[in-house]
Amino acid sequence: MSYACISLVLLLFSPVKSEVNEEVRHPEQEIHNAATLVENKLTEEADSAFGDRFDEELVIHPLQSGDVYANFLFRTRWDLDLLQPGSKVSHYRLFPKSLGQVISKYAVRELHLSFTQGFWRTQAWGEPFLQAPAGAELWVWFDETNNDIDRSWKELTNVLSGIFCASLNFVDSTNTVSPTASFKPLGIVNVTDHKFLRHAVLPREIACTENLTPWKKLLPCGSKAGLATLLKAERLFYTSYHSQAVHIRPICKDSDCLSTSWELTQSLSVVLDVHTSGQGKKEWSLFKMFSRTVTEACPLATRSTIYVDITNNDQENEILLTPTPVGQTEATVHGSKRTYAVYDLFQPQLYSASRSVNVILKWKQRQELCECCRIWCEQKEQQYVVYIKIPWLASVTVAK
Repeated sequence: MSYACISLVLLLFSPVKSEVNEEVRHPEQEIHNAATLVENKLTEEADSAFGDRFDEELVIHPLQSGDVYANFLFRTRWDLDLLQPGSKVSHYRLFPKSLGQVISKYAVRELHLSFTQGFWRTQAWGEPFLQAPAGAELWVWFDETNNDIDRSWKELTNVLSGIFCASLNFVDSTNTVSPTASFKPLGIVNVTDHKFLRHAVLPREIACTENLTPWKKLLPCGSKAGLATLLKAERLFYTSYHSQAVHIRPICKDSDCLSTSWELTQSLSVVLDVHTSGQGKKEWSLFKMFSRTVTEACPLATRSTIYVDITNNDQENEILLTPTPVGQTEATVHGSKRTYAVYDLFQPQLYSASRSVNVILKWKQRQELCECCRIWCEQKEQQYVVYIKIPWLASVTVAK
């Protein structure tokens, strides 16, 4: 399993400058637009004063089978070194206090936790943005100042079990390992000795609403505003694939990398099946996918964006988008160039008369839905690290 895609996704998109058609605006709309601009300006000034910022984005990727892959990314960055000796942080604004205290108390360098339901079908869906095994997976890099890794690991799993309402307290020495060839640090690397690494998987852990609710509470706006309003449990868990994760790592504050910032990434990926949804045709919208629409961006966010993958949008497979995107951007994902339509939720002209945004994807020509689409890798040499946890009582035979 490769986790290199995580670091690629975190830097995947950049703000897009685009031209927007001028429209006739009513006085009420002008007042609303001015209030939005003032609110955004105050948010940027607050982010600069406190040294933290929050970005949210949703990437919608139509699949060849007619299904839709939706990936939510919420990133919180704090320009503060939580592991600095003698530092004691008492005020938290955007970064969750519960996770900040965990980092400081147990000298955690990196933390990666995921809850997954279902299996990712690579042959039919392609490569995912973020990979995760079924069940619960936790792997942590501890700082070199930690003198008792095993004790910290045991206490940490109990604390995380309470924060996320999961059975992580069942992690013990029988299912904990320290891999030596995989799970490399994804942030600033100053510890490479694998004695500071712990990894555990609970494949029978079932992802459910009890895990989603505390996960959403870690967001600055919770589920009250922004893209998190789309995270309706009744829809998310009635899908072909569901995976939610928390990734914490230290990153460089600037290009000189003389000081450290902390980055919290909360991701949630779902694959919505065209057959189980009862539609039977290739036509999707935010309301059909999540039974909700977006009414506003998170007021505490610096950026709030929806991206729709239109790379394969040609005459034979043309996708009509409503409302009209404010622009387009290109990015390289897994070695291939992708094109995305961009919806900036801070743009007032996106909102309809009901003051909501409902992005609609409609295929211009009706096509047959393929039951199985095989995706072939490029013909080039690649290196893979196969990581399998085997009980001590099993006999192993390796053959070429």
